[in-house]
Amino acid sequence: MPGVVATVTGHGLMLALLSGCASGGWGARTGFADSWQAVGESAKAAAVQPSVWIPLSGAVVLGVADLDDNISEWAVREQPLFGSNASDVSDDLQDVSLGVWALSALLAPADSAGHKLRGVATQAGSILLAGGIS
Repeated sequence: MPGVVATVTGHGLMLALLSGCASGGWGARTGFADSWQAVGESAKAAAVQPSVWIPLSGAVVLGVADLDDNISEWAVREQPLFGSNASDVSDDLQDVSLGVWALSALLAPADSAGHKLRGVATQAGSILLAGGIS
């Protein structure tokens, strides 16, 4: 239960906390006051989105029914997606993800270099925080 719920909750929390930072030019709303103001707006918007509460509900059901351990054990045993290459594929996907993140940070329009730097710092911080929570 802790693994699945923590991952879904951690990533959902980071998305809710930081999704409002993108409005007003990339990196423009990354200060603590702006971010905390955006938390309420983001939480209200997320609360009505099925793309948020359906996966969260699924994670809660898996955790309460204690099915997450069974699913993890089955996936390790059966290796349904990538077989014995799963570790290599995972590493490759992580590298691609990092490259896409860096490219999007470079291409995102920003009002100033300071906003761009704050945007990159906010994203890097959210990645580290979500990883720590997970």
